[in-house]
Amino acid sequence: MRCRRASLNIFVACLRLAIIFASRRRDDLVPQITLQAQDENLTLILPQGWLEHHPLGKELIDQESQWQSYVHWPLDVH
Repeated sequence: MRCRRASLNIFVACLRLAIIFASRRRDDLVPQITLQAQDENLTLILPQGWLEHHPLGKELIDQESQWQSYVHWPLDVH
């Protein structure tokens, strides 16, 4: 049961991140990302400099990371 819950939590976290990245509805604005999962810990890896060049995106990702920490879903962003 724990494995199923962890998988569901990661799925929900991925959907929430997809909403953030797809909100502009332009494929050319979606960065090449890597998402790694270990247990319920997620690591989001963005292209170098992306956060600095996209302050709104950075703010949304920071807010999402904060929200996920409230429900014990760590999200590290690099």
